Amino acid sequence: MILCVNEYQVKPGRMGRLLRELRKSRVEEELRKSPGNVSFYFSVPIQEEDTLYLTDSWKDEASFQAHLETKAAARWAALKEEYISESIVRRYQV
Repeated sequence: MILCVNEYQVKPGRMGRLLRELRKSRVEEELRKSPGNVSFYFSVPIQEEDTLYLTDSWKDEASFQAHLETKAAARWAALKEEYISESIVRRYQV
């Protein structure tokens, strides 16, 4: 299984708008339905201003790679370009 824990620094003052865009785009819901997805969740910690986490897990490398080619992943990439200033990606094979 592939587990990814992504930490994103949202541009100052943009979190509310990003969250509205994520809801509207249905990225989370669509990627959760991808073949081989085990879990896919965004979260916002209450103690870390302007921080967004994405935790996702995939059955295997093939399903992980396939999700990167979906329309939903392209929408998320566009949102990251607009709203995210920094990211830390931690990937684990479990």
